[in-house]
Amino acid sequence: MESPRTLEEYIALVVETIEEADDFLACIDDADPEENWERYRMPMERILAGLRQLLADLKEGLCKPPMSAVPPFFEDIDGLAADVPIRSLLREVARVYREGFLKQP
Repeated sequence: MESPRTLEEYIALVVETIEEADDFLACIDDADPEENWERYRMPMERILAGLRQLLADLKEGLCKPPMSAVPPFFEDIDGLAADVPIRSLLREVARVYREGFLKQP
């Protein structure tokens, strides 16, 4: 995964992350209960709601990274175990939100 360098790339990353979060929630529905993926349902639903709000705010020009605060869903991201497949995408969305875009080489 390449880090976004523009607002357009960041919006694309947020869209991709929303799609992956939806897919992950669908996988939770189909998972074997013994695998205990259900424990991620509530945090993922909050994260997904936060991502959708972030996307709307970005598209409406209400926010632009870097923001002075952490995204409202960051605590949920931080609480996810390393075995959650989309954790790196989520962390990158949160990193850009807080720190902004990487400098062009």
